[in-house]
Amino acid sequence: MISSKHFLTLVCGAFLCFALSVTASADPTDKATAKAQKEQLKKEAKAKRQAEKKAAKAQRQAERDKRLAEKAKIQAEKDKEVFLQPTALFGVGISFTDSVVYQTEVQELDTAWITKTHKFLMDRSLYSLQLQFWMEQQGVKNSICTVLFDKKKNRLQKKWNKISKRHQQNEAQRFKVVPLSDFRFKTEEYRPITIGDDTP
Repeated sequence: MISSKHFLTLVCGAFLCFALSVTASADPTDKATAKAQKEQLKKEAKAKRQAEKKAAKAQRQAERDKRLAEKAKIQAEKDKEVFLQPTALFGVGISFTDSVVYQTEVQELDTAWITKTHKFLMDRSLYSLQLQFWMEQQGVKNSICTVLFDKKKNRLQKKWNKISKRHQQNEAQRFKVVPLSDFRFKTEEYRPITIGDDTP
């Protein structure tokens, strides 16, 4: 007669053998499916991490762009700040029709609008137009003019000497100094431009 202890041992052993046989005879297709699902989960997790990383990078870039835009806006506002000060200037006009270079004498304006940030002469193109219009009145067409300036006349005179010497040495050009008695610059009235302002 088998004791209850031995019987229980036989039952557990039989159950263990059955479980092992079932596991051993499992369908290999199920294993492949499970492996494929595992690999798919890994790929999805990796793709999610990459997307989160990319989104974080884009957000940091957007924040940097915003800071740069704000900085540029502040700088632009500073550049609009101008003040009046005495300024020395002279103009150079080149005619491509007859190869003549016109250079005005160094002149001094009692007041000219200068930017506080870069010490730049405002409406510089308008001063160039003054010289260009004068040259057209003298019959000189198709000219290009520019203006050089400095708050110190002595320092500007050195630039004048350097430029005039270069043009005088150019045999392909004729050089002509425009005296103060013939042409003088006039102070341009500075008017800041406001976008959206229709005021004439």
